[in-house]
Amino acid sequence: MVVELNQTGGEPRRELWVDARDLQQDTEHNETLDAYKARLQQRGLEKLAEAARSESFAATAVDTANFKYLEDWNLGDIVSFERWGILLNQRITEVEEVYEGGVFSVTPTCGSPLPETLDLGSDT
Repeated sequence: MVVELNQTGGEPRRELWVDARDLQQDTEHNETLDAYKARLQQRGLEKLAEAARSESFAATAVDTANFKYLEDWNLGDIVSFERWGILLNQRITEVEEVYEGGVFSVTPTCGSPLPETLDLGSDT
């Protein structure tokens, strides 16, 4: 049996096929077809959560005649980045200023950092 889930939210469609042969309709306990489909959909949701898409890229701030640090953008501003056809509007959450060897460099950090894996240990 094939069960479809639409989780696109208007985004382009991506497909994930899940082999759920280990789930069978429990006719012995009179499980309805709708209840069986609901279990299959739940398995699909779990597999989609495991395959969540995460996109990120690094960009460098460059002072140009059009965009200067502290004049045109600063900490807390929302800025746009575009690369590989991806457009992100992100808030500048951190600015690192480095003066070294007579050279001044500025490195902004935008958005939220990618989550790290947590190991909470075992229950035993």
